Amino acid sequence: MKKVIITSVSVIAFLLIGFFVVKNYTNNPKQSYDENIVVNSYEECVAAGFPILESYPEQCVSADGRHFTRKLKAEELAQMAVPAILYGSFVCLPLRNPSDSLATSECVYGIKAESGEYYTLKDDSSSLFSVANGQQIEIRGMLNPEKSEIYQSEGVIDVQEFYVIKTEKEEEEKEEITEDEPIRLETDSFSFIIPRVSFDYTSIRDWQVDLIRDEEVLLERVFDGQLVCREIVSHNDSSLNVSRVITDKAQYCLETISEGAAGSVYTKYSYYTLNEDDLIVIKFTAQYPQCYNYDDPEKTDCLAERESFSTNDIADEIFSSLIKVEAEIEEENEEELPINNEE
Repeated sequence: MKKVIITSVSVIAFLLIGFFVVKNYTNNPKQSYDENIVVNSYEECVAAGFPILESYPEQCVSADGRHFTRKLKAEELAQMAVPAILYGSFVCLPLRNPSDSLATSECVYGIKAESGEYYTLKDDSSSLFSVANGQQIEIRGMLNPEKSEIYQSEGVIDVQEFYVIKTEKEEEEKEEITEDEPIRLETDSFSFIIPRVSFDYTSIRDWQVDLIRDEEVLLERVFDGQLVCREIVSHNDSSLNVSRVITDKAQYCLETISEGAAGSVYTKYSYYTLNEDDLIVIKFTAQYPQCYNYDDPEKTDCLAERESFSTNDIADEIFSSLIKVEAEIEEENEEELPINNEE
């Protein structure tokens, strides 16, 4: 009886040893492989027969010692996702390798957190298209620990809620604009009224009116008391375009230059014109969202607003409200002169 028991134990032990040997061989195959094979992905590494580490996710080690990690499937990532609340700046994610051949004009939405780390933002509602690049935001959603190989990103946040954080200055400016009295800004040479513009998609900012004193600009823009405008038409949106504009209020030489960022196009407008004998320039910047990033009916409304939008009307409003600051000072001095003469 003892012999039978000992024999049975021996058989079981032999089977267990065989099982672990086979298992170890399966996970870490010892078969020979060509050490000269160059691999660049987990799949290529496995196909070449290189050993697979017992880790999660699995890693394959190539002959030159590089580790390739298996990309997790969507359902695996979903199980690993955790709720997250992040504060930071809305940005276009920078490339991991700045010399990458990928077109840098492509903008992948992200947030630069207060910690300095970048995260990719996934927003199926397209609401983030209206956020300005660099704007402070609060993001709430589910964070998947999926790093990007192309962009500097430590994970992907499936956005559920986001809030734009206004600075105290922006809040004060907003309160001023909502008041009934028009807002008059003053520069070194002029004061002017900011036009009341109200759009659902487009926004205007960086209002400025300057008196041109630069001799080179004066020679280029004025000849024999007349406005000179040499038109330039560029097929590249980011290049300078120059055109002559004539309205009921004035004649302008309009310079525009555009650049794209974070789902929007920013166009800088410079309207050169003569105010009496002075050459002045009226400046402002318009932010246009990419209307085709929206779904209908928002896309149709956005395109309709863009079609009806006229920056020439805005320039005319500013031009009509101009008051020359220097002229007021001269008038005050003229009133004092008779008194000085009597003395």
